[in-house]
Amino acid sequence: MCEKVVAAKNEIASIREEIAIVRMAIETLMETTENDDELLRRSKTLNKLIRTIDRLIMSAHKLEKSLARTYVFTVRNGELLSVEEIE
Repeated sequence: MCEKVVAAKNEIASIREEIAIVRMAIETLMETTENDDELLRRSKTLNKLIRTIDRLIMSAHKLEKSLARTYVFTVRNGELLSVEEIE
């Protein structure tokens, strides 16, 4: 596997871990919110966390999309003659 692909997959895994951490933070804030006033006071923090998750998801999606490539393999008599990437 190409070093760039491995690096990108590692970065995607890291981003997914960050998404999970931020999601847990949002869930914790929501679960510990006891009333509307408290929810209003926490709304700025919640909004920041939600925007962070959005940016992380977009980054992961872009990386995954960059890894999704189509290849054409030319094989004759069981021998690989060429590999072409289709964009």
